[in-house]
Parts: sequence; C-alpha cells; structure tokens
Amino acid sequence: MNESDALALILAVEAQDGREGGWSIHAVEDLGWMATTTVGRSSMAYAVTPTGRIGAFMMTTTRAEEALKKLAALSEPRSASIDDRDAAEEFLESAVAELGELGHTGWKLVEVGTLGWLGTPMGVASTLRFAVSRTGQVALCPDDDPTGAATLQELTDRAAKIPVAFLG
Repeated sequence: MNESDALALILAVEAQDGREGGWSIHAVEDLGWMATTTVGRSSMAYAVTPTGRIGAFMMTTTRAEEALKKLAALSEPRSASIDDRDAAEEFLESAVAELGELGHTGWKLVEVGTLGWLGTPMGVASTLRFAVSRTGQVALCPDDDPTGAATLQELTDRAAKIPVAFLG
C-alpha cells in the first residue's frame, strides 16, 4: 500500500457513505497515512495503515500517531460464511447465548433465498425472530418484516461495505 492506494481507499469509503470531497493526505512516520478533508467536517480525519486498515478519528481529541497505533493494534475483523442450516443454527445459538438465556428448546429455521435464515426459538411463548445472514451476522427481525428478507438484505449490504474503525 502506498499513499495513492490509501487515498483511493478513503475515497471508496466516502463514496459508499454517499459523500464526496477533497482530501489532503500525508505520511505519519512509518505508521501509515493521515487524511484530512479540504471541505467541511474539518475535525474529522482518516488513518490508514500500510496493511490497508482504515479508521476515522477526531483530530480535536486524538493525534494521528495515536490513531494509527490504535488501528494497527486492532484484531482483524472476523468473517464467517454460513453455508447450511446446521451452521446457521450453531451460529445463532452462540450469538443469542451472549444476550442471555431465552429458555428455548431449539430453533425453527427457515431459509430465505440466498440471503440466509430466519430463526424462531422453539419451546417459548415469544414472537422473537432472528435473521442469520450468510455473511455471519445476526439481528433481531422486526415485526414489519414477516419473511426476514429486508433484514437479511440490510445485513448483507452492510457486510459488503469497507469496515472503518472509530478511533476516538
């Protein structure tokens, strides 16, 4: 990764969020690059490591060196591929266990096209439904999404975005 690649990554992040603008970029020691906007949002900046990790930070509270060191120390984002019903059930069970016990006896899982699964806990009087995307994300499915397709599409779209860490 070089300065041009870092700038291209910043422009891609801005484009995915529907923003445009000019950026001034410069190297910060051997830690990576810092970019500041040349229009608007003057206190926000991006940090980019030589390995291509990107993070946003507020220059009023965080120095570029500090932001780049934080970014380099972060663990790599995990990614999961949920390819079948058993994997979806196992992933859902572990995700829900982090929230607390539901008192359920299993899951009723319905595949929602190529997007993932809609899971309902069995053995409890509950209207809770969970969407499990093929990209390894779990979300509570709202009542106004009876099939879970809209929730799963949102999870899939979010997973396709370039991840940007918030560094302070």
